[in-house]
Amino acid sequence: MAGKPRTNTNLNLYRSFLAVYETKSIRAAADMAGITHSAVSQNISALTKQMGLQLFHSQARGMMPTSYADVLYPIIKEAMNSLDGAEDKVKHFTKDSPGIIRIVCTTNFAGNYITPHILKFRNNFPNVAFEILNKNTEEALDMLEKGHAHIMLSVIPFEKIKGFKVIELETFQQTFFTTRKFGETNNIKDTITISEFNKLPFIALRTLGNFIDSNKIKSPDISAETQEILAQVFTNDVAVTFGAWEIAKKVLGDSIVRFNVSGITPQDATMVVAIPEKDSPKAILKFVESLTS
Repeated sequence: MAGKPRTNTNLNLYRSFLAVYETKSIRAAADMAGITHSAVSQNISALTKQMGLQLFHSQARGMMPTSYADVLYPIIKEAMNSLDGAEDKVKHFTKDSPGIIRIVCTTNFAGNYITPHILKFRNNFPNVAFEILNKNTEEALDMLEKGHAHIMLSVIPFEKIKGFKVIELETFQQTFFTTRKFGETNNIKDTITISEFNKLPFIALRTLGNFIDSNKIKSPDISAETQEILAQVFTNDVAVTFGAWEIAKKVLGDSIVRFNVSGITPQDATMVVAIPEKDSPKAILKFVESLTS
């Protein structure tokens, strides 16, 4: 059976109630709420009448809450905080939102990295849409410069990104590794020489030269733009490769082993997010902030 319809409530009554409860003063509550003293008094009277309960006792030391007010306060405080939070979200993502936040990634690795952050962000801001693009570094920087993308996510060295605001997100250890089966078959030890390495079939991303001195080792026998293409070859136990060890372990588990190449010191890969130096819409800044929190 449906309950009796509730009286429409002016939320200002609750705001005045919270201000009086917290300050124990009509005057201080009025200053906090930015309204007149008489307006606060009227709101408290109206709420008292609406609830049929005495909420405050006026005493020499101020407006002292009753036991009813003590019960009501945390409930109203939580509800108003939720409402204010909802209003803030709307303010952030209506007038000052690009409609769709377009993110351009320079590798599929970056695309995979960003996905869980987008899903988490949309839990709080479901009205924000995203578009994820995969481009090489030159195309990505061009899109960002021309305003065709709002955010670039990349693992290229920090100093190679010029003219943009760049924030470091997370650093991944880069190493040589292979499948356990290929390593055992080819007697690959913990450390091998450059000469030994150059005799092995080698697959790597096209951006390999950003992270190791590629003049000391042979060029990859197979290179590709994306990790996914390389994985289709690598998982057949046919080669050694190079990349982010933590990510590879998450995907391939104990089926892989890493090794060192004497005289080669890989440069770790730092995931960075880049946005134009000029002011960006609040929705974009809020998302970038969420990546670093």
